[in-house]
Amino acid sequence: GILVSVMVVAGLPAGFVLRRCLVIAPFLIAALLLPFLGPEPNMAVGPFSVSVEGLWGFWNILAKGGLGVLTSVTLAATTEVPDIFRGMDRLHVPPVLTAIAGFMMRYLDTIGGEVERTRTAMELRGQRSRWLGNTLAIASIGGPLFVRAYERGERVHQAMLVRGFNGVMPSVGDTPISRRQILVAALPTLLAVITTTIAWLTIFSG
Repeated sequence: GILVSVMVVAGLPAGFVLRRCLVIAPFLIAALLLPFLGPEPNMAVGPFSVSVEGLWGFWNILAKGGLGVLTSVTLAATTEVPDIFRGMDRLHVPPVLTAIAGFMMRYLDTIGGEVERTRTAMELRGQRSRWLGNTLAIASIGGPLFVRAYERGERVHQAMLVRGFNGVMPSVGDTPISRRQILVAALPTLLAVITTTIAWLTIFSG
């Protein structure tokens, strides 16, 4: 409920969120086998006899996977990439990991452009974009694309070393956190603590 409230406040369309949640669909389909393959004891669910432990396993995957994806979608849709990396620095994530993630985000578009140009060149030479019909031709893109990406990375790394790069990305435009931001960030945590406390009190009092 708290996560849904954050999405509503952020103004995220339901269709936008649901489309990006489809990434966990293969895992959920595989997890559907757990109730039928789990150990005893079993319980009747309609015409089926399913494992209680398997049901709990499926629920754990559904809950944890769903919450993880929803949280990731919300973060990505409401936070700029530089702000995410600044947050990682403030959380004392190892600088090497932050630098690698930063380079990955910066050059995904570049590599995507290389793929698009290669695909256009293939089509100009008579190769159509049919994945099943041109599997070998499409697979042959990987080698040259890797070589070009590697060489580009080498050139960028050498240029950065010349400019004094020491393994830590410099922080640009770092601004202090305001009290309002702290309050907004603490509100979901406070609501979660209150909800959990009420649930525990209800269970133990019953």
